[in-house]
Amino acid sequence: MNQVPDFLTASHAVLLSDLAALVNVDCGSHNKAGVNRVGEWIGARCAAWDWAVERFPLADYGDCWSARLDGNGAGRLLLMGHLDTVYPDGTSATRPMRFEGPKIIGPGVCDMKGGLLVGMYALRSLQIAGFQDFEEILFFFNSDEELGSPGSRPLYERRARGMDAALVLESARANGDIVSARKGSGEFHLRITGKAAHAGVEPEKGANAIVELAHQILALNALNGLAPGVTVNPDVIGGGTVSNVIPAEA
Repeated sequence: MNQVPDFLTASHAVLLSDLAALVNVDCGSHNKAGVNRVGEWIGARCAAWDWAVERFPLADYGDCWSARLDGNGAGRLLLMGHLDTVYPDGTSATRPMRFEGPKIIGPGVCDMKGGLLVGMYALRSLQIAGFQDFEEILFFFNSDEELGSPGSRPLYERRARGMDAALVLESARANGDIVSARKGSGEFHLRITGKAAHAGVEPEKGANAIVELAHQILALNALNGLAPGVTVNPDVIGGGTVSNVIPAEA
């Protein structure tokens, strides 16, 4: 097993180069081409390392990928990581990956291009060392995690069944603590219907949907802290048509 740290030490510079290659790609969840570019890069690298690679096309999101390493022992392990980020198009051009002292800064360095590469290089080190005391290690790369995995969930749930353990390679807490659980989340769309009217001539005949939405947003925001760990985040809003019309929808 001495070959494992030797390989990782020797691969340090290459890993950092690989990290830059992945970070400096715009791959927000809705950027299918960018997510696919990252997935294709990873798929090609895994194939070059003689892993069994499979691609799972998705219509509305980037494609998912898996890479499998077979052993001759017992135990099946699932590793998971996601290809997408939360950053809008153009982010990688305005602030590409850079070094600030001991820190590496860039869109998706921690969440989670670094996690993908750490997992890949860990498996590669076992392969280089000839370690095969497992039945199967499957690395699944999903493409829409930042949206709640609407397209990839059926794919990875099916593969998680029968595994002895599953590890998601997101980053640890700032103090180094391992994250062993995450709270769930839900997404809700609130539509307000008002009544349109001319804002200057007859505003009294209208009902302003944006004003009502503002009241509802404040009420929802007041739910923060209602119970331990409960957080509510009003996010994307819209409403109205033109400035001289009472908004009928928001």
